[in-house]
Amino acid sequence: MKTPPKCPNCSKPLTRVLENDYKTYVFEPRSGTYRLDEVAGYIETHCPHCDANLGDLFEEGACNYTR
Repeated sequence: MKTPPKCPNCSKPLTRVLENDYKTYVFEPRSGTYRLDEVAGYIETHCPHCDANLGDLFEEGACNYTR
């Protein structure tokens, strides 16, 4: 059985993580709509216990984490 990683700051198991996904959209004048800019944007991941930044542990977001 696999176990979740521990927070590097408070050492509690990360059974949950807080994640904000910031996306950037670019206006397309020809269509009058916005499209997602795949290059710009970023993800912030934090510990729910101590609010430590977990960016080094979840570089590609929690959904892409593998142990």
